[in-house]
Amino acid sequence: MAQQGFHGPGLPAAYFNDMSNQELYSAIPAAGLYVIPAVDPQNLTEEFHCRVRERQARPAQFVSNGPAQEIVQVIPQYPFEAQRLLDVVKEEMRCFNALEEDRCPPWYPKSQVAHVVHHPEDVPDITSPWKGECDDGARVLSKQLYYWRRFRSWQIDRRERLTLFDIERESRAHLQRHGIQIPRDFELDELPSHQDQAMEWLEFLDFVGRERSVLQRRLKECQRLHEFHWHKVRNSGQLAGDTTEEDVVAQREDRLAWFRARRHEVTTAANADPEWATKRVSELDRQSNILEEYYAGVDILHRAKRFHGQMAAIWDWAVAHLFRLVPKRGQQVQLQADIGDGAVAQTASAGYRENSGASRRFQPPLPPSACSSPAAESPSSPENPAPTRGQTWLAMMTHPSDPRGERGSRCVG
Repeated sequence: MAQQGFHGPGLPAAYFNDMSNQELYSAIPAAGLYVIPAVDPQNLTEEFHCRVRERQARPAQFVSNGPAQEIVQVIPQYPFEAQRLLDVVKEEMRCFNALEEDRCPPWYPKSQVAHVVHHPEDVPDITSPWKGECDDGARVLSKQLYYWRRFRSWQIDRRERLTLFDIERESRAHLQRHGIQIPRDFELDELPSHQDQAMEWLEFLDFVGRERSVLQRRLKECQRLHEFHWHKVRNSGQLAGDTTEEDVVAQREDRLAWFRARRHEVTTAANADPEWATKRVSELDRQSNILEEYYAGVDILHRAKRFHGQMAAIWDWAVAHLFRLVPKRGQQVQLQADIGDGAVAQTASAGYRENSGASRRFQPPLPPSACSSPAAESPSSPENPAPTRGQTWLAMMTHPSDPRGERGSRCVG
């Protein structure tokens, strides 16, 4: 039997362990042997293997073209919930250590791991950007580690395809389009591990900016498609004059059930007038298909907004960490983030704030003094020498003449 498996590069086991059932069932085919390209397969939990076995045992339930509510999702349970949460905490701790070892700052402090896993609803500023359709967002660090390793793969791939000169020129142009000015002495290293942190983080911003641009274009396409289907529904003659789009979305199940019931009634009475029944069924199918296409577009738009919001949060977090690398007193940086729908340039001094033992989170904007240190009052003095090449980029990151966009929201609807 041919082997089938997940697409993409080798991923951490935490990524597969964190899959919702919906994602798992869509990733695994209905038949075949399953090759799971985890870079650390020994860390795949028994829960994950059990869910895969459940999927293999019930292939017919998940290949139906019927509505989503007909899909039966079986989540194997631990004997005790506390045992499952303990395993999640251990996995998140391993991901935290792996991020630090690979020079990526974790999303939140290590002291918060147990609280985030046990009570994700208490820290929405941490978990909301990482929520999926069927999970609560508690496994933040495993998803961050997966994303960081995607960045590492992208780094290696670019160095195999392009020269360092081309990479630097490409990154410079791309970051400038996002409103981030970098100096001429911006230099990358053939080995990413030999780069200083500032250069590493600018390359990471380049990676995030590219993915953000792709998601922005996709979101706009989904919005246009959604508007097209909404106009078709309005012009189909099945809505009352005062029916709003919110009403149609809220009445989804009732409206689709009404069409199914009418079609059944007409089909049952077809013997009395077959010609009329055929025409009526055809019209019902036409209007039902218009409505189903609209609802499918609503789902696609919702997912596009979620991915867009997550990338906006990662961008904000990455920019904030940029200021933590080289704090500079009185330095205000103008950021042109074209992720938003508007076109208002925002000037902000970005940074992190430690919140009385709670989560570390991005707080735009902060006053300049919040990103300062006493040694930064004089840019060049015996007490405060001039910055090194790895720090020079911060002083030149101003771009006051290109108001093309606004910073996107970090929240996900």
